[in-house]
Amino acid sequence: TVNNIQPTISAFGPFAVDEGSPLALNATATDPGSDDLTFAWEFELGPSVTNTYYNDGVGPDPYPSPSGTYPFTITDDVQQTYGDNWIFNVTLTVEDDDGGSATYKTTITVNNVAPSIEPFGPFTVNEGSFLNLTAASTDPGSDDLTFTWELELGPTLTNIHYNDGLGPDPYPSPRGSFPFTAIDTVQHTYGDNGVFNVTLTVDDDDGGATAYTTTITVDNVAPTVDFQAYILVNFTLRITGEKWHNVEVFILADDEQIGYAEITRYPGNPDDQTVSTGEVKCDITRTITARVLYTPLDDPISGTINGANPVWLTLTFEDDTEVGLKHTFNVQHPETWEWNVQINPYLLGHEITFEATATDPGSDDLTFTWNWGDGSSDIETTYYNDGVGPDPYPSPGGTYPFTATDVQRHAFTTSGVHTVTLTVEDDDGGITQVTYVLAI
Repeated sequence: TVNNIQPTISAFGPFAVDEGSPLALNATATDPGSDDLTFAWEFELGPSVTNTYYNDGVGPDPYPSPSGTYPFTITDDVQQTYGDNWIFNVTLTVEDDDGGSATYKTTITVNNVAPSIEPFGPFTVNEGSFLNLTAASTDPGSDDLTFTWELELGPTLTNIHYNDGLGPDPYPSPRGSFPFTAIDTVQHTYGDNGVFNVTLTVDDDDGGATAYTTTITVDNVAPTVDFQAYILVNFTLRITGEKWHNVEVFILADDEQIGYAEITRYPGNPDDQTVSTGEVKCDITRTITARVLYTPLDDPISGTINGANPVWLTLTFEDDTEVGLKHTFNVQHPETWEWNVQINPYLLGHEITFEATATDPGSDDLTFTWNWGDGSSDIETTYYNDGVGPDPYPSPGGTYPFTATDVQRHAFTTSGVHTVTLTVEDDDGGITQVTYVLAI
């Protein structure tokens, strides 16, 4: 009677490996007889792997097979990769073909590995413009990844990317997706120029962390300027002479109509027969013309055909000073009469309103400097971004875009062509200059 004897397993392990890295395990078993041997590996939270080795190297061992190879020794190799750190048990059972078996247990310590960050930046952007920052990080395991962006003189922005795309990663989770790569994008706007650091820290859910620092260069941008120069003038028509004739006045800026009034000569007191356009905003960078039209043949005839209609055109300025102009229209004239008066020469000595609006895309203070081109002193005015005092440098968190409007009034005392220059400068040296040539 020959009794079966179970195989023996040589001691192996314990093992240590990094998450996401393959681990090669091998074990040796010996059977004193000529039996086939089956290796059954049980990995905690992992797979089961079975390999069978035939005594004759060809096929199953017939029973009985007393003349086979004995003792029979085999070394089995398997591989396992865990996606999360932990200490996992592994059990190997070796069984011969006659029911004899041996079991051996050991452990696999899986170490956490911090994620890596793909290099990115540096970045360049204009002040006041959106900047998209994008970075990719890879964890060799199946961990969730948390991206934390620390922007110098800016906010701290945090986004979490879950390994399963749904929610927090359970611990341990060795069967998740690994390696796990996440791409994160954040957006920020700086209101002032400068070179600012940005640090991205990526944490996995097991405490591994990696940081990467780069820079954001923010360029200054000069302000934009809208400019207008105008004077408010009230145009009044007064008519006398032959009744039932009418006169129209068109106020033109170059060829664009900006004011209108009409009056008809009725019987009665001539002083009562006036009409006003109301205040007309006259852009003095353009040619302002008062065009008075008189068409006697279109009107009912009353009185002598040899009559006439004197017409007065009065310009009333904001300071209540007036300029009176007169023209007489003859009733016998067969066609429309035009009386054209250029207004620009009459602006001499009257205050003109100069209004400029500047917008800076950043958070800069704005300084307006007016040069009138007539030998008078420049006028300089600064508008602070915070409304209180000078803008510190840098000040990326101020109000932006920043818009300021400057209004000045100036009277030219000598006639001629005057070149008015407006310079708007931000507190970082960005300059915009506009020039207008005014004929007064």
